Amino acid sequence: MSTARPLRVARILVALTACLALVAACGNDESGSSTSAAQATGAASSGTGASPSSAAAGQDTAAATAVAESSPAPSQGAGTVDDPRLPAMPENTEGADVNSARAALIGFFTPAAFEAPGPAFDISTLKKPVWFVTATSQFPVVPYVNAAFQAAADAAGVEAKICPGESTTADNALCIQQAIDAGAGSLLFFSQDPSTLAEPLKDAQAAGIKVVSGNNALQIGDPPDANTDASVSHDYYGAGVINGTYAVARFGAATNGLCLAIPEFKVTGSVCKGFTDAVKQYCPDCNVTTKDIAVAQLADQTNAIVNAELLSNSELNFVMGSVDDFCGIAAATVQRVKPGGGVVCGGQNGTVDALTSIKNGGFQVVTAGQNTNWWGWAFFDATARAQAGAIGADAVITAPNQLFTAESFDYTGPIDYDNTDQAYGIEPSLYQQGFQDLWTK
Repeated sequence: MSTARPLRVARILVALTACLALVAACGNDESGSSTSAAQATGAASSGTGASPSSAAAGQDTAAATAVAESSPAPSQGAGTVDDPRLPAMPENTEGADVNSARAALIGFFTPAAFEAPGPAFDISTLKKPVWFVTATSQFPVVPYVNAAFQAAADAAGVEAKICPGESTTADNALCIQQAIDAGAGSLLFFSQDPSTLAEPLKDAQAAGIKVVSGNNALQIGDPPDANTDASVSHDYYGAGVINGTYAVARFGAATNGLCLAIPEFKVTGSVCKGFTDAVKQYCPDCNVTTKDIAVAQLADQTNAIVNAELLSNSELNFVMGSVDDFCGIAAATVQRVKPGGGVVCGGQNGTVDALTSIKNGGFQVVTAGQNTNWWGWAFFDATARAQAGAIGADAVITAPNQLFTAESFDYTGPIDYDNTDQAYGIEPSLYQQGFQDLWTK
Protein backbone atom coordinates (compact mmCIF):
# COMPACT_ATOMS: atom_id res chain seq x y z
CA MET A 1 0.00 0.00 0.00
CA SER A 2 1.40 3.41 -0.90
CA THR A 3 1.95 6.09 1.74
CA ALA A 4 -0.91 8.06 0.15
CA ARG A 5 -3.40 5.20 0.58
CA PRO A 6 -3.66 5.30 4.41
CA LEU A 7 -4.26 9.05 4.25
CA ARG A 8 -7.06 8.60 1.71
CA VAL A 9 -8.63 5.85 3.84
CA ALA A 10 -8.37 7.91 7.01
CA ARG A 11 -9.98 10.88 5.28
CA ILE A 12 -12.87 8.75 4.08
CA LEU A 13 -13.38 7.23 7.52
CA VAL A 14 -14.27 10.64 8.82
CA ALA A 15 -16.14 11.90 5.80
CA LEU A 16 -18.42 8.95 5.66
CA THR A 17 -20.09 9.75 8.75
CA ALA A 18 -17.85 12.33 9.78
CA CYS A 19 -18.79 10.25 12.70
CA LEU A 20 -18.94 6.81 11.44
CA ALA A 21 -21.15 4.02 12.40
CA LEU A 22 -21.84 0.34 12.61
CA VAL A 23 -21.07 -2.46 10.20
CA ALA A 24 -23.89 -2.98 7.71
CA ALA A 25 -24.18 -2.94 3.97
CA CYS A 26 -26.54 -0.87 1.92
CA GLY A 27 -27.39 -3.88 -0.24
CA ASN A 28 -28.56 -3.91 -3.83
CA ASP A 29 -32.32 -3.59 -3.33
CA GLU A 30 -33.41 -1.35 -6.17
CA SER A 31 -37.02 -1.15 -5.15
CA GLY A 32 -36.78 0.39 -1.70
CA SER A 33 -39.57 2.53 -0.37
CA SER A 34 -40.65 5.49 -2.46
CA THR A 35 -40.50 8.95 -1.02
CA SER A 36 -42.89 11.67 -2.08
CA ALA A 37 -41.49 15.02 -3.14
CA ALA A 38 -42.82 16.61 0.03
CA GLN A 39 -41.40 13.85 2.21
CA ALA A 40 -38.09 14.01 0.36
CA THR A 41 -37.86 17.72 1.14
CA GLY A 42 -38.54 16.92 4.77
CA ALA A 43 -35.87 14.25 4.70
CA ALA A 44 -33.34 16.69 3.37
CA SER A 45 -33.93 19.17 6.16
CA SER A 46 -35.00 17.06 9.11
CA GLY A 47 -33.94 13.53 8.36
CA THR A 48 -37.29 11.85 7.92
CA GLY A 49 -37.46 8.86 5.61
CA ALA A 50 -37.22 5.10 5.58
CA SER A 51 -34.33 3.42 7.35
CA PRO A 52 -31.72 1.94 5.02
CA SER A 53 -31.18 -1.27 6.95
CA SER A 54 -33.30 -4.26 6.06
CA ALA A 55 -34.25 -4.75 9.70
CA ALA A 56 -35.43 -1.20 10.06
CA ALA A 57 -37.20 -1.41 6.72
CA GLY A 58 -39.14 -4.37 8.05
CA GLN A 59 -40.12 -2.36 11.11
CA ASP A 60 -41.23 0.55 8.99
CA THR A 61 -43.43 -1.37 6.53
CA ALA A 62 -46.52 0.69 7.27
CA ALA A 63 -44.63 3.96 6.89
CA ALA A 64 -43.02 2.81 3.65
CA THR A 65 -46.43 1.84 2.25
CA ALA A 66 -47.84 5.25 3.10
CA VAL A 67 -44.92 6.95 1.40
CA ALA A 68 -45.34 4.82 -1.72
CA GLU A 69 -49.03 5.68 -1.91
CA SER A 70 -48.25 9.39 -1.72
CA SER A 71 -45.71 9.26 -4.57
CA PRO A 72 -46.81 11.21 -7.63
CA ALA A 73 -47.79 9.43 -10.82
CA PRO A 74 -45.80 10.16 -13.99
CA SER A 75 -46.65 13.50 -15.57
CA GLN A 76 -49.26 13.53 -18.31
CA GLY A 77 -48.35 16.34 -20.66
CA ALA A 78 -47.60 18.83 -17.91
CA GLY A 79 -45.70 22.00 -18.78
CA THR A 80 -41.96 22.03 -18.23
CA VAL A 81 -40.77 23.06 -14.76
CA ASP A 82 -37.88 25.40 -15.40
CA ASP A 83 -35.55 27.56 -13.34
CA PRO A 84 -32.07 28.92 -14.11
CA ARG A 85 -30.70 26.86 -11.20
CA LEU A 86 -31.88 23.59 -12.78
CA PRO A 87 -30.04 21.41 -15.29
CA ALA A 88 -31.34 21.53 -18.87
CA MET A 89 -34.58 19.65 -19.41
CA PRO A 90 -33.69 16.07 -20.42
CA GLU A 91 -34.78 14.79 -23.81
CA ASN A 92 -36.08 11.44 -22.57
CA THR A 93 -38.91 11.91 -20.07
CA GLU A 94 -41.22 9.04 -21.02
CA GLY A 95 -42.32 7.15 -17.91
CA ALA A 96 -40.47 9.52 -15.57
CA ASP A 97 -42.02 12.28 -13.51
CA VAL A 98 -39.30 14.74 -14.38
CA ASN A 99 -41.36 17.82 -13.57
CA SER A 100 -41.96 16.64 -10.01
CA ALA A 101 -38.26 15.95 -9.61
CA ARG A 102 -37.42 19.40 -10.90
CA ALA A 103 -40.01 21.01 -8.65
CA ALA A 104 -38.61 19.14 -5.66
CA LEU A 105 -35.10 20.19 -6.60
CA ILE A 106 -36.19 23.83 -6.55
CA GLY A 107 -37.47 23.23 -3.04
CA PHE A 108 -34.03 22.05 -1.95
CA PHE A 109 -32.63 25.50 -2.80
CA THR A 110 -34.62 26.98 0.09
CA PRO A 111 -32.14 28.95 2.24
CA ALA A 112 -30.94 27.14 5.34
CA ALA A 113 -32.98 27.92 8.44
CA PHE A 114 -32.08 27.41 12.07
CA GLU A 115 -34.36 25.02 13.92
CA ALA A 116 -34.05 24.61 17.67
CA PRO A 117 -32.72 21.13 18.52
CA GLY A 118 -34.56 21.25 21.84
CA PRO A 119 -35.99 23.58 24.46
CA ALA A 120 -34.18 26.57 25.88
CA PHE A 121 -32.10 25.80 28.96
CA ASP A 122 -29.92 27.65 31.43
CA ILE A 123 -26.40 26.77 30.35
CA SER A 124 -24.98 28.36 33.51
CA THR A 125 -26.23 25.29 35.38
CA LEU A 126 -23.42 23.25 33.82
CA LYS A 127 -20.88 22.76 36.57
CA LYS A 128 -18.59 20.27 34.87
CA PRO A 129 -16.57 20.49 31.65
CA VAL A 130 -17.81 19.13 28.34
CA TRP A 131 -15.49 16.82 26.41
CA PHE A 132 -15.23 16.33 22.67
CA VAL A 133 -13.51 13.10 21.63
CA THR A 134 -12.71 14.16 18.10
CA ALA A 135 -11.65 12.32 14.95
CA THR A 136 -8.40 12.15 13.03
CA SER A 137 -7.13 15.48 11.76
CA GLN A 138 -5.89 13.75 8.62
CA PHE A 139 -9.28 14.69 7.23
CA PRO A 140 -9.09 18.46 6.57
CA VAL A 141 -12.53 19.30 7.93
CA VAL A 142 -11.85 18.00 11.46
CA PRO A 143 -9.72 20.90 12.78
CA TYR A 144 -12.48 23.28 11.71
CA VAL A 145 -15.17 21.27 13.48
CA ASN A 146 -12.92 21.26 16.55
CA ALA A 147 -12.44 25.02 16.37
CA ALA A 148 -16.17 25.63 16.00
CA PHE A 149 -16.87 23.39 19.02
CA GLN A 150 -14.39 25.40 21.07
CA ALA A 151 -15.78 28.72 19.81
CA ALA A 152 -19.27 27.68 20.90
CA ALA A 153 -17.98 26.66 24.33
CA ASP A 154 -16.20 30.01 24.70
CA ALA A 155 -19.36 31.87 23.71
CA ALA A 156 -21.30 29.90 26.33
CA GLY A 157 -18.65 30.36 29.02
CA VAL A 158 -18.36 26.59 29.45
CA GLU A 159 -15.11 24.74 30.05
CA ALA A 160 -14.39 22.41 27.14
CA LYS A 161 -11.74 19.81 26.45
CA ILE A 162 -11.01 18.44 22.97
CA CYS A 163 -9.28 15.06 23.04
CA PRO A 164 -7.83 13.45 19.87
CA GLY A 165 -9.67 10.16 19.40
CA GLU A 166 -7.85 9.70 16.08
CA SER A 167 -10.72 7.55 14.75
CA THR A 168 -9.34 4.47 16.52
CA THR A 169 -10.88 2.37 19.27
CA ALA A 170 -7.78 2.61 21.45
CA ASP A 171 -7.47 6.39 21.28
CA ASN A 172 -11.20 6.91 21.80
CA ALA A 173 -11.12 4.62 24.84
CA LEU A 174 -8.12 6.52 26.22
CA CYS A 175 -9.90 9.86 25.80
CA ILE A 176 -13.03 8.52 27.48
CA GLN A 177 -10.98 7.33 30.45
CA GLN A 178 -9.30 10.73 30.65
CA ALA A 179 -12.73 12.37 30.68
CA ILE A 180 -13.76 10.10 33.55
CA ASP A 181 -10.59 10.91 35.48
CA ALA A 182 -11.08 14.65 34.85
CA GLY A 183 -14.65 14.64 36.15
CA ALA A 184 -16.33 15.53 32.87
CA GLY A 185 -20.06 16.14 32.95
CA SER A 186 -20.74 15.11 29.35
CA LEU A 187 -18.85 13.97 26.28
CA LEU A 188 -19.42 13.52 22.57
CA PHE A 189 -17.45 10.96 20.56
CA PHE A 190 -16.96 11.48 16.85
CA SER A 191 -16.13 9.11 13.99
CA GLN A 192 -16.18 5.89 15.95
CA ASP A 193 -18.43 2.85 15.92
CA PRO A 194 -20.26 2.94 19.28
CA SER A 195 -20.22 -0.85 19.51
CA THR A 196 -16.41 -0.82 19.66
CA LEU A 197 -16.56 1.41 22.73
CA ALA A 198 -19.14 -0.53 24.74
CA GLU A 199 -17.07 -0.94 27.90
CA PRO A 200 -15.53 2.56 27.98
CA LEU A 201 -18.94 4.10 27.39
CA LYS A 202 -20.46 1.99 30.17
CA ASP A 203 -17.69 3.20 32.46
CA ALA A 204 -18.38 6.81 31.51
CA GLN A 205 -22.08 6.46 32.22
CA ALA A 206 -21.31 4.74 35.53
CA ALA A 207 -19.20 7.78 36.42
CA GLY A 208 -22.19 10.02 35.78
CA ILE A 209 -21.07 11.33 32.40
CA LYS A 210 -23.77 11.94 29.81
CA VAL A 211 -22.65 10.39 26.51
CA VAL A 212 -23.56 11.76 23.07
CA SER A 213 -23.00 9.86 19.83
CA GLY A 214 -21.93 12.12 16.96
CA ASN A 215 -22.94 11.43 13.34
CA ASN A 216 -23.85 7.78 13.76
CA ALA A 217 -27.62 7.93 13.15
CA LEU A 218 -29.12 6.40 10.01
CA GLN A 219 -31.79 9.05 10.11
CA ILE A 220 -32.83 11.93 12.29
CA GLY A 221 -35.15 10.73 15.03
CA ASP A 222 -33.48 7.33 15.44
CA PRO A 223 -33.08 6.14 19.05
CA PRO A 224 -29.59 6.38 20.54
CA ASP A 225 -27.08 3.56 20.36
CA ALA A 226 -26.44 1.33 23.35
CA ASN A 227 -24.45 2.95 26.15
CA THR A 228 -25.24 6.47 24.94
CA ASP A 229 -27.71 9.07 26.17
CA ALA A 230 -28.29 11.13 23.04
CA SER A 231 -27.34 11.46 19.38
CA VAL A 232 -26.64 14.29 16.95
CA SER A 233 -26.05 13.52 13.29
CA HIS A 234 -26.09 14.58 9.66
CA ASP A 235 -29.18 13.68 7.66
CA TYR A 236 -27.57 11.03 5.48
CA TYR A 237 -30.76 9.64 3.99
CA GLY A 238 -31.87 13.14 3.01
CA ALA A 239 -28.49 13.78 1.36
CA GLY A 240 -29.09 10.75 -0.85
CA VAL A 241 -32.60 11.95 -1.68
CA ILE A 242 -31.25 15.30 -2.87
CA ASN A 243 -28.80 13.60 -5.23
CA GLY A 244 -31.36 11.14 -6.57
CA THR A 245 -33.74 13.99 -7.27
CA TYR A 246 -31.02 15.89 -9.12
CA ALA A 247 -30.15 12.80 -11.19
CA VAL A 248 -33.71 12.48 -12.53
CA ALA A 249 -34.04 16.22 -13.03
CA ARG A 250 -30.92 16.08 -15.21
CA PHE A 251 -31.24 12.75 -17.03
CA GLY A 252 -34.97 12.02 -16.86
CA ALA A 253 -35.99 8.54 -17.96
CA ALA A 254 -32.39 7.88 -19.03
CA THR A 255 -31.14 8.07 -15.42
CA ASN A 256 -28.81 5.16 -14.81
CA GLY A 257 -27.05 5.27 -11.47
CA LEU A 258 -24.32 3.53 -9.51
CA CYS A 259 -24.12 4.27 -5.78
CA LEU A 260 -20.94 3.44 -3.87
CA ALA A 261 -21.27 2.50 -0.20
CA ILE A 262 -18.82 1.33 2.45
CA PRO A 263 -20.24 -1.67 4.33
CA GLU A 264 -18.16 -1.02 7.43
CA PHE A 265 -20.13 2.19 7.95
CA LYS A 266 -23.86 1.83 7.63
CA VAL A 267 -24.55 5.55 7.30
CA THR A 268 -23.15 5.31 3.77
CA GLY A 269 -25.83 2.73 3.09
CA SER A 270 -28.37 5.28 4.27
CA VAL A 271 -27.10 7.72 1.65
CA CYS A 272 -27.46 5.07 -1.08
CA LYS A 273 -30.94 4.16 0.18
CA GLY A 274 -32.07 7.78 -0.06
CA PHE A 275 -30.54 8.08 -3.54
CA THR A 276 -32.25 4.91 -4.78
CA ASP A 277 -35.60 5.80 -3.22
CA ALA A 278 -35.62 9.23 -4.87
CA VAL A 279 -34.66 7.92 -8.31
CA LYS A 280 -37.30 5.19 -8.08
CA GLN A 281 -39.94 7.65 -6.93
CA TYR A 282 -39.55 9.85 -9.99
CA CYS A 283 -38.49 7.14 -12.45
CA PRO A 284 -39.69 3.67 -11.42
CA ASP A 285 -38.05 1.97 -14.39
CA CYS A 286 -34.69 3.70 -14.08
CA ASN A 287 -31.74 1.51 -13.18
CA VAL A 288 -29.87 2.04 -9.89
CA THR A 289 -27.21 -0.30 -8.55
CA THR A 290 -25.42 -0.13 -5.22
CA LYS A 291 -21.93 -1.57 -4.85
CA ASP A 292 -20.03 -2.02 -1.60
CA ILE A 293 -16.43 -0.88 -1.38
CA ALA A 294 -14.26 -2.30 1.42
CA VAL A 295 -12.65 0.59 3.28
CA ALA A 296 -9.27 -1.15 3.43
CA GLN A 297 -9.16 -1.25 -0.38
CA LEU A 298 -11.04 1.93 -1.04
CA ALA A 299 -9.14 3.40 -3.98
CA ASP A 300 -8.41 0.09 -5.74
CA GLN A 301 -11.94 -1.31 -5.39
CA THR A 302 -13.60 1.97 -6.31
CA ASN A 303 -11.67 2.23 -9.55
CA ALA A 304 -12.08 -1.48 -10.34
CA ILE A 305 -15.84 -1.44 -9.76
CA VAL A 306 -16.41 1.82 -11.63
CA ASN A 307 -14.30 0.52 -14.50
CA ALA A 308 -16.28 -2.75 -14.65
CA GLU A 309 -19.65 -0.98 -14.44
CA LEU A 310 -18.75 1.44 -17.22
CA LEU A 311 -17.68 -1.42 -19.49
CA SER A 312 -20.73 -3.58 -18.74
CA ASN A 313 -23.32 -0.81 -18.62
CA SER A 314 -22.99 1.58 -21.53
CA GLU A 315 -25.95 3.64 -20.26
CA LEU A 316 -24.44 4.45 -16.85
CA ASN A 317 -24.46 8.24 -16.45
CA PHE A 318 -24.51 9.00 -12.71
CA VAL A 319 -22.00 7.82 -10.10
CA MET A 320 -23.25 8.52 -6.58
CA GLY A 321 -20.63 8.68 -3.87
CA SER A 322 -21.93 8.12 -0.37
CA VAL A 323 -19.18 10.61 0.49
CA ASP A 324 -17.76 13.27 -1.81
CA ASP A 325 -14.33 11.63 -1.86
CA PHE A 326 -15.61 8.84 -4.10
CA CYS A 327 -15.96 11.38 -6.91
CA GLY A 328 -12.32 12.35 -6.61
CA ILE A 329 -11.21 8.73 -6.61
CA ALA A 330 -13.31 7.72 -9.63
CA ALA A 331 -12.76 10.79 -11.81
CA ALA A 332 -9.66 9.55 -13.66
CA THR A 333 -11.19 6.13 -14.33
CA VAL A 334 -14.36 7.65 -15.78
CA GLN A 335 -12.37 10.04 -17.93
CA ARG A 336 -10.25 7.17 -19.25
CA VAL A 337 -13.08 4.71 -19.94
CA LYS A 338 -15.82 7.11 -20.98
CA PRO A 339 -14.42 10.52 -21.87
CA GLY A 340 -16.58 13.38 -23.02
CA GLY A 341 -18.60 14.29 -19.95
CA GLY A 342 -21.46 11.82 -20.38
CA VAL A 343 -20.99 10.51 -16.84
CA VAL A 344 -21.22 12.80 -13.80
CA CYS A 345 -20.85 12.32 -10.06
CA GLY A 346 -22.79 13.36 -6.97
CA GLY A 347 -21.93 13.13 -3.29
CA GLN A 348 -22.48 14.44 0.20
CA ASN A 349 -20.43 16.45 2.71
CA GLY A 350 -19.74 19.58 0.65
CA THR A 351 -15.95 19.29 0.88
CA VAL A 352 -13.55 21.82 -0.60
CA ASP A 353 -12.67 19.39 -3.41
CA ALA A 354 -16.36 18.81 -4.16
CA LEU A 355 -17.27 22.49 -4.28
CA THR A 356 -14.20 23.22 -6.39
CA SER A 357 -15.23 20.56 -8.93
CA ILE A 358 -18.80 21.84 -9.01
CA LYS A 359 -17.63 25.41 -9.48
CA ASN A 360 -15.10 24.57 -12.20
CA GLY A 361 -17.21 22.21 -14.30
CA GLY A 362 -15.50 19.06 -13.10
CA PHE A 363 -16.67 15.45 -12.77
CA GLN A 364 -18.65 16.13 -9.59
CA VAL A 365 -21.68 18.28 -10.39
CA VAL A 366 -23.77 18.07 -7.21
CA THR A 367 -23.38 17.62 -3.46
CA ALA A 368 -25.47 17.85 -0.34
CA GLY A 369 -23.16 19.75 1.97
CA GLN A 370 -23.10 20.39 5.70
CA ASN A 371 -21.64 23.64 7.00
CA THR A 372 -18.53 22.76 9.03
CA ASN A 373 -18.86 25.65 11.48
CA TRP A 374 -22.55 25.05 12.12
CA TRP A 375 -21.69 21.38 12.63
CA GLY A 376 -19.17 22.17 15.40
CA TRP A 377 -21.64 24.45 17.18
CA ALA A 378 -24.29 21.74 16.97
CA PHE A 379 -21.89 19.22 18.50
CA PHE A 380 -21.24 21.55 21.42
CA ASP A 381 -24.91 22.34 21.90
CA ALA A 382 -25.80 18.63 22.04
CA THR A 383 -23.01 17.90 24.52
CA ALA A 384 -24.10 20.79 26.77
CA ARG A 385 -27.77 19.82 26.47
CA ALA A 386 -27.00 16.26 27.51
CA GLN A 387 -25.35 17.47 30.71
CA ALA A 388 -28.25 19.84 31.41
CA GLY A 389 -30.86 17.18 30.69
CA ALA A 390 -32.31 19.31 27.89
CA ILE A 391 -32.00 16.88 24.99
CA GLY A 392 -34.22 13.99 23.99
CA ALA A 393 -32.84 10.52 23.42
CA ASP A 394 -33.55 10.45 19.68
CA ALA A 395 -31.11 11.80 17.12
CA VAL A 396 -31.19 15.52 16.33
CA ILE A 397 -29.58 17.14 13.30
CA THR A 398 -26.18 18.80 13.11
CA ALA A 399 -26.52 21.21 10.20
CA PRO A 400 -29.12 21.06 7.43
CA ASN A 401 -28.14 19.62 4.07
CA GLN A 402 -27.42 22.35 1.55
CA LEU A 403 -27.67 21.77 -2.19
CA PHE A 404 -24.81 22.78 -4.48
CA THR A 405 -25.02 22.14 -8.22
CA ALA A 406 -22.98 23.04 -11.27
CA GLU A 407 -25.92 25.10 -12.53
CA SER A 408 -26.50 27.08 -9.34
CA PHE A 409 -23.18 27.57 -7.52
CA ASP A 410 -22.31 31.18 -8.33
CA TYR A 411 -20.07 31.95 -5.34
CA THR A 412 -16.99 33.85 -6.52
CA GLY A 413 -14.88 33.92 -3.34
CA PRO A 414 -12.21 31.50 -2.17
CA ILE A 415 -13.30 27.91 -1.64
CA ASP A 416 -11.62 26.72 1.54
CA TYR A 417 -12.59 25.82 5.08
CA ASP A 418 -11.71 29.30 6.34
CA ASN A 419 -14.54 30.63 4.19
CA THR A 420 -17.17 27.95 4.78
CA ASP A 421 -19.92 30.34 5.85
CA GLN A 422 -19.31 32.56 2.83
CA ALA A 423 -19.29 29.64 0.37
CA TYR A 424 -22.51 28.35 1.90
CA GLY A 425 -24.07 31.80 1.73
CA ILE A 426 -24.78 31.78 5.48
CA GLU A 427 -24.37 34.55 8.00
CA PRO A 428 -22.67 33.01 11.05
CA SER A 429 -25.19 34.72 13.30
CA LEU A 430 -27.90 32.46 11.85
CA TYR A 431 -26.75 29.43 13.80
CA GLN A 432 -24.49 31.07 16.41
CA GLN A 433 -27.17 33.40 17.72
CA GLY A 434 -29.76 30.70 17.20
CA PHE A 435 -27.95 28.42 19.63
CA GLN A 436 -27.05 31.19 22.08
CA ASP A 437 -30.66 32.30 22.32
CA LEU A 438 -31.45 28.82 23.60
CA TRP A 439 -28.78 28.79 26.26
CA THR A 440 -30.52 31.16 28.68
CA LYS A 441 -34.06 30.63 29.93
